[in-house]
Amino acid sequence: MAVKLDYTITKNAYGARFEYQNDLSLTKGAREVITSFLSWILLCSLALYTSVLAEKPLFTFLFIILLALNSARLIPLLKFRSRSISNSVKNLKEKDVVLYLNEEGLTEETNGIISKVPWTSVISYVLFKGNLFVELAGDLCAIVPSGPLKEGSNTIEEAVQYLKTNNVQTGNKNVA
Repeated sequence: MAVKLDYTITKNAYGARFEYQNDLSLTKGAREVITSFLSWILLCSLALYTSVLAEKPLFTFLFIILLALNSARLIPLLKFRSRSISNSVKNLKEKDVVLYLNEEGLTEETNGIISKVPWTSVISYVLFKGNLFVELAGDLCAIVPSGPLKEGSNTIEEAVQYLKTNNVQTGNKNVA
């Protein structure tokens, strides 16, 4: 049984691919900043509590200021993440794609161009934020967005099942 997926690749799907490739969900640097931030919150909260109990308004005010300043450090990190994704997709155009999975491999049809990939060149697949990314040889990737598929299409779940029956591995981090 062949699987047919008819869809439009949107900027959201391209953005999800960029996010997955670059592990922007929580990079090591982001984890360090967040850990540092949480440590500061704990320390300042303890100091704030102690200064309130000791009825020292000057120290209370000081610790509130320190807490606010440290919180402001997190804002550029969140903006950078958002800007990185936006910049990566701003010049990409949405495109209509029909992807067939059959006994020969994958066949992708877009803008009148037909590309065929044998199963031996299908490296892995991953589901990320509902999108299906199929890593292909040559640093290429087939993208199936999480949005609605066009009428007459199979589901992403059926495509994943078909990939599994053809021994395609899951979870490679590259996603070309």
